[in-house]
Amino acid sequence: MYKRRVCELPEEELIRRIEVEHELFYYRTISEPSKVVYENSAKIKFFECIYEYFLYCENIKADYIEACLLEEQILPALYDVYLQHEELRADTWEEIEKLLDRYIESTDAKMAIAYKRRGMPVNEEE
Repeated sequence: MYKRRVCELPEEELIRRIEVEHELFYYRTISEPSKVVYENSAKIKFFECIYEYFLYCENIKADYIEACLLEEQILPALYDVYLQHEELRADTWEEIEKLLDRYIESTDAKMAIAYKRRGMPVNEEE
């Protein structure tokens, strides 16, 4: 099995969280009746593609890492953006990066990243 290179701490944290989310999703999904698994096949495929991107992509942009770390549940948040923008796909890494760009644009992540880089506190209660 292919293993990732050694990553910086924020990226390692993101990968760990995505692995946990992915594992929980996988086991919950597999425990469902086969009809439910079939009905969720698009979501399963999406989660698998996102999981593989973060696990194996060598050059993940810092903005993607920081934006995703702001999210409590990363995979469902990205899936929501995917569903809201039917033109988006998640089959290739380039398509996933377009999805991540749209995610950053469509959330408060862009502003939060800018504040964080300037050392300013991010108001999480808004």
